[in-house]
Amino acid sequence: MDNINNKVYDAVKNSFILLDLDNKNIGKDDWNPLSEIVNPGDRVLIKPNAVFDFSWNINSSVFSLITHESIIRTVIDYVFIDLKGSGEIIISDAPLAYFNFEFEEYS
Repeated sequence: MDNINNKVYDAVKNSFILLDLDNKNIGKDDWNPLSEIVNPGDRVLIKPNAVFDFSWNINSSVFSLITHESIIRTVIDYVFIDLKGSGEIIISDAPLAYFNFEFEEYS
């Protein structure tokens, strides 16, 4: 994908690099940031938007809550490469207002 002259692809690629994905191959032709996460035959869910279904800033638009399709497309392209023609990509979202990741163990 290095031959694509696209600012969004570059931004997503740089995000993957900052996340240290496939760091041993950064800058090489075989760099593949999702190779440790996505395998042929996998079902991959992409949840593109933020958790909140509203903006905290009443003066902002709804677009601050929506991931632009060019970013979603770029992530899909990277996933598609790793699926190698076998698997499924699902794009889904749910407007959750709150979620608590902490839990207590019950005896």
